[in-house]
Amino acid sequence: MGGVVRQYQIDVDPKRLRAFRIPVSAVVEAVLRSNRNVGGNVVEGSGTWSVIRGLGLIESTTDLEQVVIGGDNGVPIFVRQVADVKIGDAFRTSALGTTTEP
Repeated sequence: MGGVVRQYQIDVDPKRLRAFRIPVSAVVEAVLRSNRNVGGNVVEGSGTWSVIRGLGLIESTTDLEQVVIGGDNGVPIFVRQVADVKIGDAFRTSALGTTTEP
């Protein structure tokens, strides 16, 4: 209980999107593709099997800023060119309260 959940936040600038003629859905899709869970397999050693699986690829705001969302005449367009990326607090959706019995 308590505390805040930290998350990556991408604040897309509509004017910059329009300048590149890119829909916001392209940004969403590019970020989703860049951070998909990666596959895994099993590793055998000393008669035991260990399951190896990778979860998410994004490790910093720089990783998100470098995601390619499109191209213009062969030149990549990056998230950093249409949005500001930061770490912030997740929106709270509930609260814990106490009640007193009479």
